Amino acid sequence: MSTPESTGEPVIKVEMTPAQATEFVERLATEDGFRDRYLHQTHALLAEYGVDVPEEMIPEDLELPSHESLQSALDALRAGRPFTVSQDMGMAAAVVTYQCYMFMRKTTLPAAAE
Repeated sequence: MSTPESTGEPVIKVEMTPAQATEFVERLATEDGFRDRYLHQTHALLAEYGVDVPEEMIPEDLELPSHESLQSALDALRAGRPFTVSQDMGMAAAVVTYQCYMFMRKTTLPAAAE
């Protein structure tokens, strides 16, 4: 059986802790500077959080979901509800948000600070 690596296909590797996944999505949802860094230093920022995406797979015209869209996903996670990874999230944000969901759905998260 061949693997993407053995056939030369690009591979996205996600090796992050639940805390990293949570922090990443929370910061995308709340920090403009972090969002700007994601848009302009995508490869390096993702690598800091344990996501290895080949640079050729990162589109030049990246877009991020709205703060509200990401916050809605986080709220759903905290409440134990499923959410949809939508196309407007962009490839890397969708991968990380989904990874965050997989970690967080098994635990009880604290409610967001009011």
